[in-house]
Amino acid sequence: MNSNLFIITSPLQLINALEAKEYFKTTNNKLVAVFTEYESKNKNQILSLINKNEWDDVLYYDLRSKKNKTTFFRQIKLIKILQKKSYDNVFCGDLNSFIKMILSNITKNKVYLLDDGAVTINRHLRDLNTNNKTVNKTSFRKFRFNLFGIKTVYEDTINLFTSYRLTPHANEEIIHNNLNYFRKTFLVNTTIDNNVYILGQPLPENNIVDQRTYLNYIEFIKKYYIDNTIIYIPHRAETNLQEIEKLQNDNFTVHHTTLPIELEFMHSKKYPMKICSFFSSALFTLNILYPEASIIAFKINSKDANIPLDNINNGYNYMQSSTTIKTVDL
Repeated sequence: MNSNLFIITSPLQLINALEAKEYFKTTNNKLVAVFTEYESKNKNQILSLINKNEWDDVLYYDLRSKKNKTTFFRQIKLIKILQKKSYDNVFCGDLNSFIKMILSNITKNKVYLLDDGAVTINRHLRDLNTNNKTVNKTSFRKFRFNLFGIKTVYEDTINLFTSYRLTPHANEEIIHNNLNYFRKTFLVNTTIDNNVYILGQPLPENNIVDQRTYLNYIEFIKKYYIDNTIIYIPHRAETNLQEIEKLQNDNFTVHHTTLPIELEFMHSKKYPMKICSFFSSALFTLNILYPEASIIAFKINSKDANIPLDNINNGYNYMQSSTTIKTVDL
């Protein structure tokens, strides 16, 4: 009997892998957790969420070494291990060059891309609407992999298991993910929570806006919700929290979490009624999980931005056309 392979690199991908496992009723499920980010919070969150009893086999691969030679041989080792089995379905949460190389070198029937937030929208608009099947490696690196019998061109149609309402391209299958597994597992006997939750984002850290602008945005949101108790939830990649913490008072507090915010609400049995952020992927997931909540995306002003906002604006456009998320200009 063939196996089913799930490859994840983030906590949200793991959540959607569990949804896919439940929806497709798969058996012989192998989970591969690939750690690609240097900041440790991402890895720690993934490790805390993995329950080995939910999987037939779990592999961990840390590809964060700064030594190219070490990373190269780790990649080959993992590919060789995965080649030992055939797979009915492969579910992956990323399409980076290494994931594409895995797809190029294993036997499988179908490939499904899992959501990793709003990036799914841009991948569908850009990456999946192309005939380019070449792994993004330099000629020399391709040659090195070829010497070890590793192919660098994949031929698969990438299908989607997604919460987003998207129109399929030619030969592409899109299956809608309603997050039924998590809703039936966690969203029972919840308590209404009328606090306002601001989901922080690392906008200065990613050079989208500068720190002063970000603080001005938070002040704007505080005034928008002036008669409410506000709880600020930092993103795991935020590093400049001192100024945010100085804003704390009786109506504004900073609350650190160890879980993705979706699971934080689920485990606390809260039904949050007021949630906001900028373009956080969590807004889309929470919009499905908590349809009665008021969810607002505050739109970054292009005049404040240090980078083009095309991809971010695709997310705002999707919110306005396909969700009940409200957008508010900053």
